[in-house]
Amino acid sequence: VLFVSHNMAAVRSLCTKGIVLEHGKVVFNSDAESAVNYYLENAYKTAIVPVIEREDRKGNRKLQVNDIYVETKEGIRVGELHSGEEYFISFDYTKSKEIDPRKLTIVVQFKNENDELVTTIATDELGTVFSEIAELGKIQIHIPKLQFREGNYSLTYMISEKLAFNTPHEVVDYLADAFVMPVIRGDYWKSGILNRPKGFIQDASILIVNG
Repeated sequence: VLFVSHNMAAVRSLCTKGIVLEHGKVVFNSDAESAVNYYLENAYKTAIVPVIEREDRKGNRKLQVNDIYVETKEGIRVGELHSGEEYFISFDYTKSKEIDPRKLTIVVQFKNENDELVTTIATDELGTVFSEIAELGKIQIHIPKLQFREGNYSLTYMISEKLAFNTPHEVVDYLADAFVMPVIRGDYWKSGILNRPKGFIQDASILIVNG
């Protein structure tokens, strides 16, 4: 049985041997655990290469992201993030050709260390419609309260043009594993206790209802 997947947890649990393909060619062939480790290590190495130097991006490049970074609400750039804190993820860009701002769609996905999708932020789901796109500017994602637990999270983005939610994309700039966000434990609940590692935090409360 040949099992093909980007879900590393599934590969670990289901497979005894693993093959890693890159551009259709076998680059690694060993036991499943070693293959998973090779895949994850190389994905991490790719993600720490500056965006401006990446040659594996896709799209017509009418608009191109040149830098990605994270800032606190005070405007300080940070290399590590804490669970429960407020952040701004910024994408510096340049525009070389005209784009209809009403068609501009931005999708950002975050994956954990096992290459499993954790969450997606997308302008079409948010109902965001832009009115103007300057030739030089910044796309900024506001995270009011970071809900990631401890771990390294990779960021993939796609900028495209499309008319509506269910219509095809015309890819402008797409880059997988474009940026790595190291997250460390924080006092998310403001309880004086650091949250457990790994995963996604759901805002909630726990009550006992008697009677």
